[in-house]
Amino acid sequence: KTDNGLEGYGETGNAPAPSRKQFEYLIGRNPFHEYNRVTHLGMSMALYDLLGKFLGVPLWRLIGPQLRTWVPLSAWTMPQPPEAMANEVKHLVKRGYTWLKFHVDFFQNVVEQTRAIQKVAPPGFKLQYDFNGDASLHTVLPILKQLEKFPVAGRVEDPIPSKKPSDRDEWRSLRHSTRLPILAHAPGAAFLVERAADAALFSRFPLPEAIRAAHVAEAANSPFMLQHVGGNITLAFL
Repeated sequence: KTDNGLEGYGETGNAPAPSRKQFEYLIGRNPFHEYNRVTHLGMSMALYDLLGKFLGVPLWRLIGPQLRTWVPLSAWTMPQPPEAMANEVKHLVKRGYTWLKFHVDFFQNVVEQTRAIQKVAPPGFKLQYDFNGDASLHTVLPILKQLEKFPVAGRVEDPIPSKKPSDRDEWRSLRHSTRLPILAHAPGAAFLVERAADAALFSRFPLPEAIRAAHVAEAANSPFMLQHVGGNITLAFL
């Protein structure tokens, strides 16, 4: 809330609500001095919403040129047994989704999950597999070669670890060994510059940080996506 009566709205998502003390430094400050320095996504939303209302312009005018009037959205679910995954896809297709992301885990067989989904998915429906970056190249590559056979297989997120300098070479090797696009979530935009990934995924980035990452993706001529958890305020913000 501001002293001129305007209010900006943001949303915390699935994280705990931040304490008032965390943002006490903003009290009495000019929002135009602070909006590009805030590192909390919910407060970033609120400040940009506030500035857009004050200036009487949509939020995109504070970022850059509008390229289109729509944004593609993906569904997300927890890993489940193959039959449950197939039912999940049936439900999502009715709601209009064409992409589904889920985490690969050690308790379910991802090939069998994909096989079950393939039987019920309409043409063009795709899966994004998040491997969590916790398996070796020699473990993941044979699995990807099996997944490649399914038309529903779309892309792979964090297939192998990314913390050590040598991991970049393994990411590059994986890119050349599978036709499935490789997405960098944990390593972020750095892997785009180093040609270790085909695209990047940025999770809960406040707007200034997302803009910087978008410029890196632009320079690398690579796509990126934002992963923000929340409700309708987050949806409207995206």
